[in-house]
Amino acid sequence: MGPRLTIDEKRKRMMEIFHDTMEPYLLKELEKIGPKQKGIVSQTVKDVVQSLVDDNMVRCEKIGTSNYFWSFPSESALKRKTRLQDLQKEVLALETKQTELEQNIEQAMLGREQTEERKSLVEELTEVEQLWNGQQEELRQFRECDPELMAQRKKQAVVAKDAANRFVEQLVGDSQATLDGMAEEAGQGSQRLQFELASGDNPGGFTEQFTDVKSEKEARIKIAHGTTTLAFKFKDGVMVATDSRATMGTVISSQSVKKVIEINPYLLGTMAGGAADCSFWERVLGMECRLYELRNKKRISVAAASKLLNNLVYRYKGMGLSMGTMVAGWDDKGPGLYYVDSDGERLTNDLFSVGSGSTFAYGVLDANYRYDMSVDEARDLARRAIYHATHRDAFSGGVVRMYWVNQDGWVAYPLEDVGQLYYEYHPEIQLTNAADSPLNIGA
Repeated sequence: MGPRLTIDEKRKRMMEIFHDTMEPYLLKELEKIGPKQKGIVSQTVKDVVQSLVDDNMVRCEKIGTSNYFWSFPSESALKRKTRLQDLQKEVLALETKQTELEQNIEQAMLGREQTEERKSLVEELTEVEQLWNGQQEELRQFRECDPELMAQRKKQAVVAKDAANRFVEQLVGDSQATLDGMAEEAGQGSQRLQFELASGDNPGGFTEQFTDVKSEKEARIKIAHGTTTLAFKFKDGVMVATDSRATMGTVISSQSVKKVIEINPYLLGTMAGGAADCSFWERVLGMECRLYELRNKKRISVAAASKLLNNLVYRYKGMGLSMGTMVAGWDDKGPGLYYVDSDGERLTNDLFSVGSGSTFAYGVLDANYRYDMSVDEARDLARRAIYHATHRDAFSGGVVRMYWVNQDGWVAYPLEDVGQLYYEYHPEIQLTNAADSPLNIGA
């Protein structure tokens, strides 16, 4: 293989093809002739010809459905001569402009000769400018304490606060008016909507004896649930992943449930337990977070959001709620992760998994979790944990839904079918051949 040609050498050799033959060519023909006769790599022929066309050294015409390229020596010489004349005119114009500028400089310097008096005045002017700039900088530093400016800011703060309070009052009033209207349509008159509780002195105890939330006893109301959700913190944020299967006992009712609730652009909640309970209360949490933001002019922290949710559901402890949620987000303190359930329990940790498939997910997470993982490693770990849980847990399945929460908000990843992931991870599953088993079952 010979030395590589520069672009100028390729252009020169391509022009030789046109001038030696003085015939028009198709691009396909040039791609065959270039490597054989001139040593131009066929993949670069198109770029070389196009550069010549752009410089008006080669002409291109579409005849029929094909593009033909040609160039004649006389035409190229004429173009070079014209180009040379244009350049000479530009040089002459630049030289004339340079002469004019030099003359203007000489005229401007008349009466500005460098004398001792002028030098002294320039130094004095420089000192005065430095003093002026220093005083302006000092004024800017003390401007924050200007009584007039502080009074103006206080006035603006009062106006902004009054406007925000009016907006919140209007928002809450409209919401209550809507609820009152719904109650009136339901035949309850002007009474406000509220959850109906069992009659008696202890409605929670009455409900508890007829409800089985954790599949621990026989009861008239058995809340069937099953899922796999997980979340863990790492150096770049929080990774959240869930499956998408919804079950009613042994019946698969849906394979496309969204078990991650987007509370706000920086806050996520997961669903495990009763789908209606989790969905309703986390949407109430979203409303409360928005009201907090309007009142306080800042986003709610992850810890405060999880405490709000905990306080909301604790009032109904023992009354049949089935919730095992995680609240994940990013605030001023960095990534945050909390677990909240319907029994009023609230925990914080670097790693959680909730649901019937959590034991299988924990097996993968405990073996491979590291805080210093990259984003790609964290995403792969979350995907693996959900997949293996769906492979072993009959109540989990569907697709893997993943979110990455970082300082700029959460990012949703494309859904991944666990059925397809089976073929990706299948080589890692070691099957036992019964014939090779050391146990002699037939004996």
